[in-house]
Amino acid sequence: MSGDDKLPVIIAKDLSVEEKTALITVLKSHKRAIAWKLSNIKGIDLEFCTHKILMEEDFEPAVQHQRRPGALCTKKGGFTVVENEDNELIPTRLVMGWRVCIDYHKLNEATQKDHFPLPFMDQMLERLAGNQYYCFLDGFSGYFQIPIDPKDQEKITFTYPYETFAYRRIPFRLCNAPGMFQRCMMAIFHDMIEKTMKVFMDDFSVFGNSFQSCLSHLERMLKRCEDTNLCLNWEKSHFMVKKGIVLGHKISKQWMDVDKAKVDVITKLPHPTTVKTSGQVEVSNHGLKHILKRAVGENRASWLDKLDDAHWAFQTAYKTPIRCTPYKLVYEKACHLPVELEHKAYWDLKKANFDLKTAGDYRKVQINELNELRNQAYENSLIYKEKTKRLHDSKIKNRVFNIGDRVLVFNSRLKIFSGKLKSRWSGPFTISWVYPYGTVELSQPDRPNFKVNGHRLKHYFGKDIPKLVVPDLQTFSRDH
Repeated sequence: MSGDDKLPVIIAKDLSVEEKTALITVLKSHKRAIAWKLSNIKGIDLEFCTHKILMEEDFEPAVQHQRRPGALCTKKGGFTVVENEDNELIPTRLVMGWRVCIDYHKLNEATQKDHFPLPFMDQMLERLAGNQYYCFLDGFSGYFQIPIDPKDQEKITFTYPYETFAYRRIPFRLCNAPGMFQRCMMAIFHDMIEKTMKVFMDDFSVFGNSFQSCLSHLERMLKRCEDTNLCLNWEKSHFMVKKGIVLGHKISKQWMDVDKAKVDVITKLPHPTTVKTSGQVEVSNHGLKHILKRAVGENRASWLDKLDDAHWAFQTAYKTPIRCTPYKLVYEKACHLPVELEHKAYWDLKKANFDLKTAGDYRKVQINELNELRNQAYENSLIYKEKTKRLHDSKIKNRVFNIGDRVLVFNSRLKIFSGKLKSRWSGPFTISWVYPYGTVELSQPDRPNFKVNGHRLKHYFGKDIPKLVVPDLQTFSRDH
């Protein structure tokens, strides 16, 4: 791309001569944004982005003892074809280099966790599909372009047999590295994301509905990379293609599809010999366990009774990865319940009802109708209570009590005693005073006066109950 020193790039083969010339011109003018070797990486400016390792307040200093694990891991990229023992051609990945992996689990335990959310892949792929031209770009060495704060470099020191080293840029295995990298990329391309490009970690996708629009978007993106010293990997970057593979999915103007090569690899896997080796079974068990915990609560003894309900809830719940319920996946039809609640994914909502304003207005009308029904039901309940009260009051006979009348009092506590013939009226008592609001004061000979409700009284029209007198009995002999 520059004079006698040729620098390779990967572009689409079906471009015209004018399109190739325009693309090469843009790449030449922004060649500092592309790295062909590790020494080309300058690193993002410290003033723009710096990774800080913040520790928990109650952490305890810890030192890991020296060990000698396999610290070097192969870095693979690209594919080739080799023969196996049966003379069959099988695809395999090429070893492009080596990576140093340090175990930082002690440091990760004491580090404050960064809960920065990563974008959803399904939503990102859906918004990316349907364009004419794409530029699929990849960051060179990923995390290694973000510098670490000089004050925190001592926290990631490691020892080799001859010397002690410390990283000046983010290494692998740090717990907050993914969130920090995604935050940094979104800060760099904040005004381009969703409009001209998509960013998922170190995978960048520039798109456009025409060659000129995609080229202008690419030039703007490369200019931003030069301003922030962000470098792209020429070997994994493809310019001005009409389709490509992003995160295992084929993206093109005809929407997106799953990469068949990965599906073939999964179908050729051997069948599991035990249930524990099946990852999907473990996922299902985890979901059932979560549902059981919410259904059973603290009473663990009743989990067996709730197992069938939890299993049914898991089968009829909508799963975003498969875009249906497990019940429909098995029986090829949906399960219709009297009351059903479905959580639609973004893509389904967009397909079913794209006019969100009209749908929102219609939903507001439904909510207003529901409020009217609730108000009407409340008014009907008040009317019903008033009618019931009038009917109840009409059955009550008006009784007029005067001072000196003798009455009986209904004793509701006698309900607890068995026996049909036992009377629940006690007395008689004499009325000593009548209050205007329905309360009556009663007097009794041997005890103090007390007050009762007038509804519990009825007039006593009998006489005084005489005491039972038993006369002397005469006895007769058996002879008579």
